[in-house]
Amino acid sequence: MSNLGPVAVSCEHCNAAFFVKPIRATSARFCSLHCRSAVRLSTSLSVLMSRIRKQDDGCWMWTGAKDPMGYGALMVDRRKMLAHRFVYQRLRGPIPIGLVLDHLCRHESCVNPDHLEPVTQRENMRRGQKVAQTHCKRGHLLAGPNLELDRLRIGHRICRECIRIRGRGYRKAKIAARKAAEAS
Repeated sequence: MSNLGPVAVSCEHCNAAFFVKPIRATSARFCSLHCRSAVRLSTSLSVLMSRIRKQDDGCWMWTGAKDPMGYGALMVDRRKMLAHRFVYQRLRGPIPIGLVLDHLCRHESCVNPDHLEPVTQRENMRRGQKVAQTHCKRGHLLAGPNLELDRLRIGHRICRECIRIRGRGYRKAKIAARKAAEAS
């Protein structure tokens, strides 16, 4: 009969010996969650760097998945994490408690730690208001009756004239599709 007692295995990260049941002897790789996470984080960093495009202005633009606010997002140990926070913590160390990272370049998808500064939430909001857009990308004024706050993306503003233009295009396309369906 085979030995049913614990089997000694060596950790792939720290080389410490640990014991497992014989059935797990071939699949056990790490002595603790800390060692497993350390290996995953180092692997994640190489994967992460493959998702960064460096630009001439110094920004490291995240090309992977993004959250609704435009910030880079990735999964680390089955948890969603913001890419700029992950890169900052890996390259600069922990973010001080009570502080958030402010993008000095004002690009949400930038993950360059040189463009990130730990500040209070109040300071981050104050800085963001200073550079608020005055016009939309089509040149319409973002103020007064032409301004609408986005209900889905908190902090984002919408140009009502652009909404009207998109609506007209949608209605024209719908009418054309209906006429084409009636003609056939």
